[in-house]
Amino acid sequence: PFISASSSAPSVTYSGSERGGKYTRIGNIVFYTLGFQMDAYSGGSGNVYIGGFPYIGSGNAGWDGAHVFRDCSAIGLNSRTNQLGAWMNTSAVAGYPILYIQSHSSTANFGASFVQASSISTGRITIHGHYKVG
Repeated sequence: PFISASSSAPSVTYSGSERGGKYTRIGNIVFYTLGFQMDAYSGGSGNVYIGGFPYIGSGNAGWDGAHVFRDCSAIGLNSRTNQLGAWMNTSAVAGYPILYIQSHSSTANFGASFVQASSISTGRITIHGHYKVG
């Protein structure tokens, strides 16, 4: 797995021993777990995404999957007022299936905002989940 952003890619140094992922595909559902430790992170702009998935998502990108952030020390958001969410893109970006990271900051509606590259710093990101493929 790797982290990038939609407008310009950040410069990232990963801890080699703490970067990897696994998946199992059963029918049209992919179950996955991934994680990485970033020792250095700088620059980048736009919407943050995680790449390196085995299959492109299909169906309704916002509803056909569930993504649970177990460790998100690298995402600089207040955990008391923000909940992390994500959705699998339905087309490849730069040749890779990607997962956009979003933040929900209101309990009044289901609105979510894309996490921006400027909200990311060094630390760990670990995600477990599943999504639908074609």
